[in-house]
Amino acid sequence: MRAVVRGALVRTAHVVVRSDLALVVSGVITALTIALTLSPDGVVHLVVSSTSTNLANLRTHPVPVLVASLFVVPDLDGLLLVLALLVALAYGQQWVGRFATVVVAVIGHVGATLFVAILLITGLGAHLIPRSVVYAEDVGVSYALAALLGWLSARVPRRWRVWYVAMLVVYFLGPALFSQTFTDAGHATALVLGLSLAVLSARSATHGAADGATRDDAVGGIPLAADVARRSVDPSGKEVVEE
Repeated sequence: MRAVVRGALVRTAHVVVRSDLALVVSGVITALTIALTLSPDGVVHLVVSSTSTNLANLRTHPVPVLVASLFVVPDLDGLLLVLALLVALAYGQQWVGRFATVVVAVIGHVGATLFVAILLITGLGAHLIPRSVVYAEDVGVSYALAALLGWLSARVPRRWRVWYVAMLVVYFLGPALFSQTFTDAGHATALVLGLSLAVLSARSATHGAADGATRDDAVGGIPLAADVARRSVDPSGKEVVEE
């Protein structure tokens, strides 16, 4: 077991070292987190409140806050999620490249944020939740991470996939059993988006493999067709077989 774990860690380290996307994004977030930790409480509160994806900020400056909130982790404990993000980005880049990996992360982060915003607006309209949620603090990488990890389930070996998905469900949705918050709804949304993208990726890979096999069959048939003897008739009337 130790050898298996050691081998997995070594392979992961090799993947991470080769991923400039993972190193840059995680490095920037880590540096900002350390800077916030060393800053006065007033500065931390100002940064978090101004970059939170709450209804107030989404109404006044939606695009900047959607971008900035992904890079703000207010405490050192959140760096554990950044470590997981580092690995997820690295494997995503190895699998499909930088652009597609960023797209998946953005879909999870933005999609979950907007869905939660719709839920909050609906709840406010129905007077089911307090007005204080308009200014609630919500920053961090967890939505993007949930989507990325769900998406990467398509690359997990089939014998481990069920356990992998079950682990994600327990981690991201388990807290909802004890305290239902809008963040739990965001995690659920991001995970569902990631798993849905995993299904699409798996189907695309299957169709691509099938198309490749068909092309190989067609190409493979050419030499066989070329080997078929060509028959003709010479001036004397005899049938000639050309090899």
